[in-house]
Amino acid sequence: SMLLEGFDWRMPTRTWQPGELIREDHALTLPSGLQPQSLFVGMYRQTPDGQFVRLGQARWVYSNGHWVQR
Repeated sequence: SMLLEGFDWRMPTRTWQPGELIREDHALTLPSGLQPQSLFVGMYRQTPDGQFVRLGQARWVYSNGHWVQR
C-alpha cells in the first residue's frame, strides 16, 4: 500500500483507492484545565437510508505523559 500525506482536506474520500493509506494530522484544542484520559476516533459510511455504518475505530489512552494507542 502507498502512504499519502499532507492533503489538508483536499483529498475527499470518494477519490481514495483500495490499499491507499491517507494520513492527515490535526490538532485538537481542549479547554484550559481539561485533562482527558482517553480519545476515541472512528470512520463511518452513511447508507442510502441515512443510517451510519462504522468502518473502523481507534482508541488512545494518556499514560505517563504520552498518548498510547490501544
